[in-house]
Amino acid sequence: MAAPANALIVCGGGMAVPRQGKVTAFLPLPACGLLSAAPATVIARGLTALRPEAEIAADWLPPLRSFKSLVGAGPACNPGTHVTDLGIACGLTDEFGRRLQRS
Repeated sequence: MAAPANALIVCGGGMAVPRQGKVTAFLPLPACGLLSAAPATVIARGLTALRPEAEIAADWLPPLRSFKSLVGAGPACNPGTHVTDLGIACGLTDEFGRRLQRS
């Protein structure tokens, strides 16, 4: 696991699939390990290359559901409350902090 961990440290986060001590597929997502400024076509190609490698590396199917649940749940723009660099935020109302506490 050191090889994919080190690859992700270098680029700032993302997804990496290891096999026999080497990274066989890699998708850099440098913004918090979840997002990238790269064009959607570049990200799509990276995810397309990652999918078959993840299916080989994982003995549970489908492994990309786990990736998608982790990546998709993170951005603060999604519905519900999320921890952000500005504190607790709601993606539906754009409210932050104390305004989100229940009465």
